[in-house]
Amino acid sequence: LFDIMRWNFNIHSFREDQLVGVPGWFTSERFDIQAKVAAADVPAWRMLNEGQRRLVFRKILVNQFKLAAHWANVEGPIYNLVIAKGGMKIKPVKAGDPNPDAPKGPDGTPFKGGGIFVVDRSPSSLKVVFQEVSLSWLAKGFLSTYAGRQAYDKTGLPLDTIYNFTLQFAPDRATAPVMPGADSGVASAPMPDSGPSIFTALQEQLGLKLQPGKGPVGRLIIDHVAQPTDD
Repeated sequence: LFDIMRWNFNIHSFREDQLVGVPGWFTSERFDIQAKVAAADVPAWRMLNEGQRRLVFRKILVNQFKLAAHWANVEGPIYNLVIAKGGMKIKPVKAGDPNPDAPKGPDGTPFKGGGIFVVDRSPSSLKVVFQEVSLSWLAKGFLSTYAGRQAYDKTGLPLDTIYNFTLQFAPDRATAPVMPGADSGVASAPMPDSGPSIFTALQEQLGLKLQPGKGPVGRLIIDHVAQPTDD
């Protein structure tokens, strides 16, 4: 259920501390869930985006697992993203400026718009291309996962400024999310370290730094959950 909840509530981290109030079987019991969309509803289902489909599926969690949960912020350890000594090594770009490292479309033209692309992945190294990404999103949307703590942009730079850059580092499987094609299980040991950590890579490649601090950390509080019966 831990893996199901991570997907359904869009929690991209392996950190179990993001969920509060879970019973012991939450991470040990395994379930098969088979759900069918009624034929009359298939056209409407196809029109839903991923977030809307999660909300539809959540009804199964409520009905079958008697799930009741809510989000809350608690004071806890965080990281503040700041400019490293020596200054930033990346510069702002304008909307429409392609990152030369980003994948190209079938016709050979650069991908347009914001996004991130995993262009190289090995058991001990991850190369990620960022295009039209703000530092606020880098902190909350990416570093909060790979650094193992909630991260906030404290650079003091304008929130709407966007950047193109590439980051290569050795991810720690204890905190890294499952990428497409990767094993979906929770790893028990870090990957072999054949490259810089996310902390070193930020400073050496981007001129940014993660400083430990205290601040609000989002937690999903499980108010009630029960093992389901066969249905």
